[in-house]
Amino acid sequence: MEPKHSAVATDHLTPIVFQSTEELVRYVAPLVNHKQWHDAIEVLTSNKALAETSASAQQLTGLAAAGIANYQAAAFYFSKALALEPNYVDAAFYLGWALMELGDDASAMRYFNHTIKLKPDHYEAIARLAMILRDMNRPDLSLRWYLKLEEMNPHYESLQNLIAIVYDALGDEAKADEYYDKAFQINPNNSAFLFNMVYRKTYGFESTVAKQAHD
Repeated sequence: MEPKHSAVATDHLTPIVFQSTEELVRYVAPLVNHKQWHDAIEVLTSNKALAETSASAQQLTGLAAAGIANYQAAAFYFSKALALEPNYVDAAFYLGWALMELGDDASAMRYFNHTIKLKPDHYEAIARLAMILRDMNRPDLSLRWYLKLEEMNPHYESLQNLIAIVYDALGDEAKADEYYDKAFQINPNNSAFLFNMVYRKTYGFESTVAKQAHD
């Protein structure tokens, strides 16, 4: 069943007849890019028969629905886009994202994995998959993806902290210490060392950075 849009009343656009899906997408894309969510939805739904044949149009409808926080509708349209084009990377990622917003992490993981299969260096999909696995208390599985992110972005302080937390959860104090210190070296003016001290003090040990902070 097609979801309803919880759109706020707006001045209706003059109906436009499009000759092709390409023409429809070219018209709607700027509306979505400029966050004119309701206008985009109105144009797309008034051209439903044409939009239903286009993965790009379904994707735009999903993005517009997400823009008004209707994640159920967003997931519906992203899934339609993916059904029309199974290798549509953005459709796979945003379907996972919408499902994550809906609290369905198990299904979200499936689509993030599909995204990564289609595009192995999809940073956001990898980051969200790692986050879900960490929150599911699977540090062993999340570590693989966090290390992949580090390969792609080795100078991101927050990522170094996350990797350290995962190593802590795995009981590898030496590696946790290494990554907390990496975060501090990346940005010694940040409060990373405080984060380090508070977290690791809970477990009764401190890293080199924490010890230095006491001196």
